[in-house]
Amino acid sequence: MISIIKVLKNKNFRFLWIGQLISQFGDCLGVMALIGLVGSQFSASSIQYAKLIFFVIIPVFVVGPIAGICVDRWDRRRVMITCDIIRGILILLIPLLLYLGTQMFLVYICVFLIYSSTRFFLPSKLAIIPQLVPGEKLLMANSLTTTSRTFALIFSVAIAGVLVKLIGWRVSFYTDAATYFISAVFISMIDLKDVIKELKDDISITKDVLKDARGKQFIAEAKEGISYLLANEEIKRIAYVFFALMSGIGGLSAVLIVFIQKNFGTTTAHLGLFASFLALGTLLGSLLYGKFGNVVSKSKVIFSSFLLDGVFLVVFSKLTVVYASITFTAMMSLLLGLISAPIIIGLYTSLHQRLPNELRGKIFSAIEMVIHVGFLVFMFLAAWIAEYIQEVGVMMGVGVFFAACGIYGLIKLPIDIKKIG
Repeated sequence: MISIIKVLKNKNFRFLWIGQLISQFGDCLGVMALIGLVGSQFSASSIQYAKLIFFVIIPVFVVGPIAGICVDRWDRRRVMITCDIIRGILILLIPLLLYLGTQMFLVYICVFLIYSSTRFFLPSKLAIIPQLVPGEKLLMANSLTTTSRTFALIFSVAIAGVLVKLIGWRVSFYTDAATYFISAVFISMIDLKDVIKELKDDISITKDVLKDARGKQFIAEAKEGISYLLANEEIKRIAYVFFALMSGIGGLSAVLIVFIQKNFGTTTAHLGLFASFLALGTLLGSLLYGKFGNVVSKSKVIFSSFLLDGVFLVVFSKLTVVYASITFTAMMSLLLGLISAPIIIGLYTSLHQRLPNELRGKIFSAIEMVIHVGFLVFMFLAAWIAEYIQEVGVMMGVGVFFAACGIYGLIKLPIDIKKIG
């Protein structure tokens, strides 16, 4: 707790953390609203949920490379402010479009634009953290960044599930938009300067970016992140682990909602409850790893978590079908979150301590492109398989995959970080 207080005494990081805590609270409402919206338009189908997720993920490939280049050129703080405002406006458009009786395809386009803005926001946030905190506090800062999402999950997902069921999905969209605007206010407090004056500099830089786009320099810079990734063996190993993690998550995402609906009779209500316990476990795991992670082998922790995740996922899937117990499923979700947290924290800390500041945006974007290929491929593959076998079979298959990755990683892929400084 003392370490957390020391990190939060950093004014700039504190504003970033609070802003994210608020907007991520709203994110959960928005996600649950989209799930409820799709569920109200279509019968329970893994394919239909996969289509929604597709429009969430595809900006990684379309916008990601451009975003990485711009993030390394622009003021990252103002990029995040602009993205929050844009996302808030687009979220408000979704209920308006449906009120006007438009087709779901236009809603999907709106979702695509929202997550296209997120492609600029995420690398900006990841790249700015090492500039806000000193190196010895970086691990705890990353832990707190992770807890901002888990706090939102714990308190808002269950509430959002109930709101979508009892009140309707519109309330979630309105609340989500408001939290983006509030987040923009907090982020604007980071090293607050004359935004209007500095906007002229950004306009000039934007002209340079567009000029590069007409020639070969833009393409060359887009390739720079991928080239660095391919040339650096340590970064490549980290990308492999990210790829395996996202592939498994992609497979789960295609069938989990239908799995819960079939076993518990509702979609958003029970999904929100179990997600809250998963988030609580992730929070506890993040705090524990942030406290003791510097004295434990990161490689062993990460791959041991993969192995335990796989075993628990198999047990969770099988026993949930047999008992359909809310209490048991909630406790298993908590344990899954507890043992999963060190994977993300360890991997992002590894990247932060290895990447040069001037290339972070491009490299983060390149890695996200690579790992989301796995997510999309495994998502549609799992959705297709679910048409022929039960969802529980797909989930158990993902568990076996995670366990195999953990065993292989413990033997073949050490990615420990030597302490810097």
